[in-house]
Amino acid sequence: MKICDAHSHIDLSALKDLFAAKCVQKKCAFAFYKSQDWETLFDFLKSVNFSAIDSGCKFLLGYHPKFLDSNSNFALLEKLLQSGKFYMGEIGLDNFCGTPKNLQEEVFARQLEIASKLNLSVSLHVVKAHQKCLQILKNFKTLPKILLHAASCSPEEAAEYAKLGASFSLGLRELKSKHGKQLASSVPLKKILLESDKQDLLSIQILEVYREFFTFRKESENEICETLDQNFYEFFL
Repeated sequence: MKICDAHSHIDLSALKDLFAAKCVQKKCAFAFYKSQDWETLFDFLKSVNFSAIDSGCKFLLGYHPKFLDSNSNFALLEKLLQSGKFYMGEIGLDNFCGTPKNLQEEVFARQLEIASKLNLSVSLHVVKAHQKCLQILKNFKTLPKILLHAASCSPEEAAEYAKLGASFSLGLRELKSKHGKQLASSVPLKKILLESDKQDLLSIQILEVYREFFTFRKESENEICETLDQNFYEFFL
């Protein structure tokens, strides 16, 4: 069956081994939030003529709220994003991490400005901060495509995100939670993606996510797989 992993992780050495072995088995979006890896990643992709992207892999760059300091290099981030080879993520707000909230909000808004300017799809990381996230998003007259990674917000918050055109990405953890279950059964299929949120090279985790998600929907497994495949394609245009 067709499977897509909307949010995964991989270290650079594993990525190089993966493509040397030519064993990419699914469409997958890899998030890189360590800025020290960004230029090395770009150089590697350039060395293989960006064939990794052509194979169905997508790559996201962005400052994760948990790992911020005052030295965010927005010029570097924008330069790499302007190459047209990357998307933005995972960025956002996290009230469970120790990063000062004002710094999180400042960096989040600055990255959204870059994404809006370049019209790049954005993967959001939001933990216990949905109202503030929505407030910041609503400050933008135009927004790029937004995907709420590891979505576990209330139905009321989901409705507010939906008004902004957002899609929702669910993993196994979310499908076991109260709010995640509500999203899985109520959000239109055209606005859903699934994710492993892990280094899942053998597709073991994402297959389990798909099987769990099937139990929440009335559509056939084939229709779900086909629709999610199209959703992945459309989000990462």
